[in-house]
Amino acid sequence: MEKKLKKERNKLCRRIVIILFAVWVAVSVLFCAARLSMEKINVQSRVLAELSEKTQLVSYGNFEPDFISEAITHNNDFIDKSNKPNKFDKQFTVINSRLYYVIADTAKSVVVRFGIKNNDYSPKFTVLLNYDKLRKAIGEKRYKKIAGYLNSKRPDGNYYELICTKFYMENIDVYPMELKIVLVDANDKRFTINDNIEVFKLNNAPKNKEEIYESSEVSRNTIPEDFLLRKKYNRDIISELTPKEQRELVCFKQTGMFEYIFYATDNLNLLETESISKLIKPKNDTWFVQYAAKVNLFDNCKNDLALGVSVIFGLVTIITVILCVMIWNMVKQQIIGEQKRLDFTNALAHDIKTPLFVISGYAYSLKEKIDNGERDSYIEKILDQTEAINNLVRRMIEHSKLDSYKIKLSVSEFDLYELIKDTAGSFVKLPDGKKIKLSQGGNNVIKADKELIKEAALNLIDNAVKYSVSDSVIEIKVENKALTISNPCEHIEKSDLKNITEAYVRMDKSRHKKGNGLGLSIVNSIMNLHEAKYSINVKDNVFTFKVVFNL
Repeated sequence: MEKKLKKERNKLCRRIVIILFAVWVAVSVLFCAARLSMEKINVQSRVLAELSEKTQLVSYGNFEPDFISEAITHNNDFIDKSNKPNKFDKQFTVINSRLYYVIADTAKSVVVRFGIKNNDYSPKFTVLLNYDKLRKAIGEKRYKKIAGYLNSKRPDGNYYELICTKFYMENIDVYPMELKIVLVDANDKRFTINDNIEVFKLNNAPKNKEEIYESSEVSRNTIPEDFLLRKKYNRDIISELTPKEQRELVCFKQTGMFEYIFYATDNLNLLETESISKLIKPKNDTWFVQYAAKVNLFDNCKNDLALGVSVIFGLVTIITVILCVMIWNMVKQQIIGEQKRLDFTNALAHDIKTPLFVISGYAYSLKEKIDNGERDSYIEKILDQTEAINNLVRRMIEHSKLDSYKIKLSVSEFDLYELIKDTAGSFVKLPDGKKIKLSQGGNNVIKADKELIKEAALNLIDNAVKYSVSDSVIEIKVENKALTISNPCEHIEKSDLKNITEAYVRMDKSRHKKGNGLGLSIVNSIMNLHEAKYSINVKDNVFTFKVVFNL
């Protein structure tokens, strides 16, 4: 039976795990799809909101470079962080639609802040440094030389840095005119050990007589190394859109499994005021503001997805364990029930086989010509065996009724001691020199079903008489509504007491003693019907049954 239980348990657990694993995968996929869809809506709303904020700044400043710079650096979208790598996944442009003149475009650019020499203070401009224009101005030969400095590793830990010492600006684009390699102190990056390693004069000159600026001593105007050497700059996202998409107010385009371009545009008229009393009138120029962000939705919400999938996995695991336990208990009860049915069949066959064999033997003998004395004896024995079978069937029916809990109690008030005394009195002649000792004390009047309590007492005393050793004393004590029956017995393992109240369970496995294993099972059902608490113990080879009636 144990092997059968393990086999059924393993088969059941495998099925549940497979089914709930499939459920976990399906629910996780649905959750991820919903979360990614929500993130798509959130990003689109943020892009539209950011465009609106930037457009307001540009419009408010009448497209002056300072306001465009402020719009670009709004929320630090395009500024590289020293402690966090820039993903360069956003683009912002301002274009004169009529002349198609680009005022600002962050594509292939990096945002830098350059300081200038001034008598009173050293202001800083936020400007765009374009990679293609810078590389063209440097030239291939000088670029290789600069790259050699920046890539070199010094044993003292100090490192080279490229700075811009002279430049001019057009709108918000910066054009370096002079670059310098300096040696920076690794212990204190604010200072340079040698600020004149090598100077590079570039092929950049103002086209429209723009003002030329020189860097201050306070600000080094560093050219980002990653930007120069590894082309780490803002991507040209807008070029991945079709002309039609570029003109849409709000749109998004999927470019990969989780990668999208979220895009928003706005058309503005440049307004000017002739006097305070006159109305604001539009100028002919129309300005086209574009803002795009290339976003990997999975990267944006991978922490939420991981947490959600983990929570779902935890819930599914808990449900799996609960279901395994519940279903396993149900199956176990079914298997145990099946085993009980087999035990019942075997017990019934064994208990009926002997009297039927006796009846059959004496019946065949009656067919022979025997004298009347023996004939009467045979008939008496046949009747005894018939009564034994009848009693067995009666007890089985009685146990079935009690075990179904459908029986109704006929409660009355009576003295428990008097009932036990009358019941013990029916055991007049005890075999093997056994005796019954009866004692009482306290108030023993209870309210219960008298017939059922009598049936339980009869089974308990019969069980004590049957399984007590020869020449022993069976002690029955009734005190303060508690009944205790003790009898010396053969050695019983405490582990055998676990199922002793189950039907057809007997301590004498060999069935040398008469009985069918229903006695204590009937007692158990009667006590449960009365909600009476009882205990069964074995100590020093003395079997003790005690029940307390709080009725």
